[in-house]
Amino acid sequence: MLKLLIVAAVLAIVSRGVLSERSSRIKHIVVLMMENRSFDHLLGWLKQDKNPSIDGLTGTETQPRDINDASKGSLPVTRNGYDVSPSDPKHLFDDIATQINHNQMNGFVHNSVATGISEDNPVSMFDSTTAPVINTLATEFAVFDRWFCSIPTSTDPNRVSFLL
Repeated sequence: MLKLLIVAAVLAIVSRGVLSERSSRIKHIVVLMMENRSFDHLLGWLKQDKNPSIDGLTGTETQPRDINDASKGSLPVTRNGYDVSPSDPKHLFDDIATQINHNQMNGFVHNSVATGISEDNPVSMFDSTTAPVINTLATEFAVFDRWFCSIPTSTDPNRVSFLL
C-alpha cells in the first residue's frame, strides 16, 4: 500500500505542475511488478559487483537445511540462478511462514527439504551476467533495495494489495 501511496503522491505533484520540467528531471515513473522473486534473487549481487551501498548480498550468506537442527548443515548462496527452475518453491501461507521463519528469513531451504523439492533453488541467485537486462536497469535508473511483499502469501493477493 505504501508503494502505491508514494507513486500516487509523486504523480499528483507532477500533474499539478508543482514540479516543473525545469525543477525535475523525472519524466516517467515505471513500476515493474514481478512474480515470486526477491530482491536478492535478481539484484542482490549488485552490492558486491557494482555498488557497495546497496543492501544486497555479501557472498557469506547461507541457509540451513533444518532451522531446528544445525547438524544437518547449510547451503551457501550462489550465483547459479535457474532460467527454468527445477522445482518452484511452495507459495501457500504455511510454506511462506516457514520460509520467513519469524522474520529470520532463513527457512527457504528448510521448507524445500521438508516438501521434497530442490534444496538449491532458493539459494541460486542471478547476477549481472545471468540477468543482464534487469541488472542494467537497476544500475541506470532508481531501484529500491528494501522491498517486501504486502502479504506473506501467494502472488495474486499481493497484486491486489498493490492495486488497492
